[in-house]
Amino acid sequence: MTDPRRAALSLGVGAAIALACGLAAADALEPPPKSCPEGQVGVTGRQGARCVPEAPASCPNGLRPTTAYEGPSCRPWLCASDSQCGEGASCVEQEVCLVPRGGTPGPSDEPRDLCDAGGRCEAPAHCGPARVCIKAG
Repeated sequence: MTDPRRAALSLGVGAAIALACGLAAADALEPPPKSCPEGQVGVTGRQGARCVPEAPASCPNGLRPTTAYEGPSCRPWLCASDSQCGEGASCVEQEVCLVPRGGTPGPSDEPRDLCDAGGRCEAPAHCGPARVCIKAG
């Protein structure tokens, strides 16, 4: 005869494993599209996978081309040391536009652009310090 406590424990453990597997699968991102129209690349995000235009060919000093779920843009070229910047560029502190973001593990600011000469950014961004790669000259 089966021990009812052992059966209940086994059932509870099985349910916990099934729930954990379901949560992990729900948090997985689908892969980006393999085939996009010419001039576009596949990206993925929490909203799903899609094709967006390719990154810009060039960007102002201190920014580099990126392709994100929102589309192509020039974003701050973040660094911690000169070795991350490549030849002819240095890692220096600059004022960058920081956009507040929520999410896990908690709220944070995402660098989106360089602050203008007057130390301003488009709302809701605010200026704050970050280390970025700046090319000499």
